[in-house]
Amino acid sequence: MDLSTREAAIRAIESTVPEEQARAAFLVGDTRLIGIAGGFGASVPGLSLGERDVYAPGAAMLRLIPGTGCIIEDDIGRRLLHAAPRYADRFNREMVRLRNASGAGGTKREN
Repeated sequence: MDLSTREAAIRAIESTVPEEQARAAFLVGDTRLIGIAGGFGASVPGLSLGERDVYAPGAAMLRLIPGTGCIIEDDIGRRLLHAAPRYADRFNREMVRLRNASGAGGTKREN
């Protein structure tokens, strides 16, 4: 991923309040959670594995933060590595709270 995309991602994370972003997304019907790309899939900070099965049972229920699956080569990558999980944790906890309060809750994965 190019430097400008990673810079944009870190600026967005560092300049917004995750809970406000979750509320804004919820109000327009976007109830997806935030994921962090990894070598073997995505993690969903703020949720246990059991909760992930309920609230984000498939990739379509996640938005990945750009640049989180990249090799860390510079200061931007290091900043993103530390800031992205904290942002996602706060965003996801608020989104789960909103979904539960509205009665939407989660959707269990079909086997």
